[in-house]
Amino acid sequence: MELSLKAYILYNKVTLKDLSDPKKLGHDLQKCLTCAEGFGSKKVVTLENLEMDAFNALNGMYRRKELEYSVTGFKIYPLLSQLRAAKKLLWSIGPGVGYNHPQLEEYRMNWYGYIAGLKR
Repeated sequence: MELSLKAYILYNKVTLKDLSDPKKLGHDLQKCLTCAEGFGSKKVVTLENLEMDAFNALNGMYRRKELEYSVTGFKIYPLLSQLRAAKKLLWSIGPGVGYNHPQLEEYRMNWYGYIAGLKR
């Protein structure tokens, strides 16, 4: 998620120095999303409420490095099905910033078929 958002921000002419400044964005997914939205990312991709809930839950863990290192204590992780926000960001932002994986279109079509099945 972080790399998808930062690729979009970098593509919109933010300098690499600003992008890597921990005081500006750091590893805060919410700051990255807010910055990307400032460059119009909502025209490309919008996260639904359930996806935003998962995104926010992961953001706290991600900033505290709880997804990298063992941290004791009780945690609540989003359901795997809620993590579709990561795929959605990559597949929506990727082609616009030059990421054209050969299977991206096939994955995207499978993804939208999956989502259509959920909405039935």
